[in-house]
Order: sequence, then structure tokens, then C-alpha cells
Amino acid sequence: MLYAHMPYLVLFAWVQVTLSGFAVRAVVEGDLCPEAVIDGTAIPMSVRARASTLFPVTVCELALPAGLLELSIEEQRLPVPDAEKGDVALIGDTGCRIWVPSKGGPDLQNCLDPKAWPFAAIAQNIAAAKPKLVVHVGDYVYRESPCPEEEAGCAKSPHGDNWETWRVDFFEPAKKLLAQAPWLFVRGNHELCDRVGHGWFRLLDPGPYRETCIDETEPYLFSNAGINWIVMDNVAVKDSDDPADPVSAQKYRQQFQQVNQMVHERNWQQAWLVMHEPVWGAKPTKERMRLFNPTLQSAFEAAPKEIQLVLSGHIHYFQVLNSQMIIGISGTKLEKFTQEGSQILFSERPELEFKTWVQFGHVMVREGSQLDLYDLNNQVTQSFTLSGGRLHLLCDQKQ
Repeated sequence: MLYAHMPYLVLFAWVQVTLSGFAVRAVVEGDLCPEAVIDGTAIPMSVRARASTLFPVTVCELALPAGLLELSIEEQRLPVPDAEKGDVALIGDTGCRIWVPSKGGPDLQNCLDPKAWPFAAIAQNIAAAKPKLVVHVGDYVYRESPCPEEEAGCAKSPHGDNWETWRVDFFEPAKKLLAQAPWLFVRGNHELCDRVGHGWFRLLDPGPYRETCIDETEPYLFSNAGINWIVMDNVAVKDSDDPADPVSAQKYRQQFQQVNQMVHERNWQQAWLVMHEPVWGAKPTKERMRLFNPTLQSAFEAAPKEIQLVLSGHIHYFQVLNSQMIIGISGTKLEKFTQEGSQILFSERPELEFKTWVQFGHVMVREGSQLDLYDLNNQVTQSFTLSGGRLHLLCDQKQ
């Protein structure tokens, strides 16, 4: 229902990183866009994506100038970007899993139980901390199948690539945090075109809106909160520990070469890489502990030497492996992990060291150097520091 005196109703508004800096976006009911008030001056927002059958809402956008002090839409104050060093929140893999494969049993979460699907609680914990930036490492929507009739925990849930699914799986639980801090949205494999890619480009992709979905986009760089960020879209890579795919490895090698040139043009001395699929990760199977992703590891040989840390999601537990941190723990159903087979991995690759924790939560980066892992009670369970190209465990609060 639209307000009687306005041709639109603002449902959600947020600030995010784009290819050209920061922008404010809004999802509205109606065909027109609101004004954004920047330092007291009202500026009309432009239509990014018009309403469609599957997305009966309008997405609006306005690029933000550097150095602004105040921002609001319809008297709702929104966060302004701050380049100075400060706390950064890291989350990933947040949606509620509803998956009924053609073979085998369903893979389900109770989307109505905040303990079983705790994304909203995690988002509220982060909002209370008021970070300068929130980084989501990908996978926003997990409601891919209709809920089985006998499952009360997901009854009447929407599914698929449409506004209702995006709304309940991401925007509603994240609403308070969207209004609290600017965001960096990274594409996950759930945002591939044959899953929810059309919604991704309509709502969160950092580039101009494209009606035609594509599975690969170009890397980009930006600086914020005292950190130099490299963002890469690697969701089309094969998720396997099989020998490296030479064609795919060459493609990502060329992207790393491109990034290398961009880093040197900016004269960066250090940077953090964010990409959904991990370059390194350890995952148990029935036979052994497998190390992935050989294709990305082959390509990474061409990566800038200035990269100190790689942040990823995709795997649904928390893991650190040398300079790789995996943060797929912010809502979707966690995976099981056993240490059996780890000695085999260590004997094959003695230079690798990994630690794994299976828990819901998020990570806070403190002043660009310390990374703290938080649980659902908003308590620090582990702390790490980054030096010499490795993550070092400072303390394990659970011991």
C-alpha cells in the first residue's frame, strides 16, 4: 500500500560499494524514486531497475559524492562512507537452506527458528557494534526449492529468483544492519544466472544494471576503512579438488595479471582479496581430507604479491589456512567437519596449516590488524593477527 501523499513507498535503503565509488540504493513500491538528502540538499534518485513480474518493485540508485557528512531518504538517516581506519564486519552464506534435490532426501533448515537460522540475530549483533563497513562474501539466497508440505519449519516460504525470496532470505533479516553501515556485496555461486543471478544484478551488483545475466564479471579495486580491497567474481570456477582445469586456470590467471597492474598503478603496498570461492581450503570426505581449489591455486601464482589476506565463503564452517579465511557461517546450515585425514594432508603439503571451527557467527576486523571471531552470543571465541602472509591464532576463548 502506497502512502496517500506519495507515489512510492520506500521498503529498504542502503549504501554500498559500486564500481565508481559509493552509492545509495533503495527498493520502493511504485514506479517513481524518492529524493536522497545529502548534506541538506535534496537530489532525485534514478531508476536502476523497473518493476517486473518476478520483481514487482522499483530499484533506485544515486552515486554519492566524496566527503559527504549526512545522508537520508524520507527522514531515515543512512550511513556515510568513511575512509579512515575502523572496524569492519565480515559475514557470508546467510540464507536459509531449502533444497529438495531430484535424488536423495531434502536438505532443510527451520527458517522460523532463530537458533536454526540465526542470520537476523547475527545482523543485529553487528549493527550494535556500528562498524564502518560490512563485507558479505556471497551467497544471499538459499531457498531454491518449494518447502515440502510436511515441513512446518519452512511452510509457505517463497523460493527461487524473485523479490519475495530475496526479501525474506536477505533484506528483512538484514534491514537494521543495512541502515547502520555501508556494505560491500560479493557475488556467490548462489548468484549464478541459473540460480538467483537476475536478482543479484537487479539489487546488489556493483555495476550498472544489466537485464541480461552473465556468469562472470570483471575484478575491481577500492579503498575503505583503512584497507585496500580487491574484489573478484570467481563463482563460475569448478568446485573440486581434481587436477586444475587449464582453461579456467588461465582465465583467472589473466584476471590476476589485470589486478596486478591495477595494484601497481595505485602504488598499493598491501591489499586484501575478497572472492567467494576459496583459493585454499580443507574439507573432509569419506576417504581423505581434500585440499581445494587447485584451479584457483594455479591461477594465484600470478596474483599480486601485495595480497596479505584472502577472504571467502562457500564452505559452511570457519577455517583459516595460512592467509586464507573462510567465513561461510552467518546463517545457512553448517557443514560437519572432522579432523580425520588432516595428518594425510599435512604430510602431503607440510607448508600448510589449517584450523577449523563449526559455529554460527561473524568476524570483526579491528583497526585493520586483528580479526575476532564472534559466536551467536556476540562473544569472541577466537582472535587472530595477520603477519608474514599468515593468520596467527592469538587466543582460543573456548579452551
